[in-house]
Amino acid sequence: PDMFEAPPSNETEVHLPIEGVLRCLFTDLKHKPTLTKSIKNFEPDTGLPSIKTLIEYKFISSKAQAKVIADELLADTRGYLSRDWDRFIYVIYETTRIKSESEWRQLFNECEGQNTEIIVISGEPTGKKNKTNAKKSKP
Repeated sequence: PDMFEAPPSNETEVHLPIEGVLRCLFTDLKHKPTLTKSIKNFEPDTGLPSIKTLIEYKFISSKAQAKVIADELLADTRGYLSRDWDRFIYVIYETTRIKSESEWRQLFNECEGQNTEIIVISGEPTGKKNKTNAKKSKP
């Protein structure tokens, strides 16, 4: 709730607010840097040259989409290999809990996704506020 005014409804609504915060910390941030390869160019969402890190954001609203996104992420890890970039972060926003962060990490570990971090953000609230903290104290 502190990062997003309303629950995101697409990848761009996840990407831009996070990139806005990162821009304050990384003045060299590159929005959609292009990685030129012999047959195909790759365009990750965010590049942080000072720490040689690429960030890709994904938005998932169904279990079927999770499988498609997994294929995309695994393809990206190969396409993003470069002497300029050696760390990769994938930020996955799920509208509801679909796959846990540990399941995503396991996928990358099994597929040799070295130097890869996964961050899973769920759109579901983590729990209800403590009622005693929510009430105002009376004098």
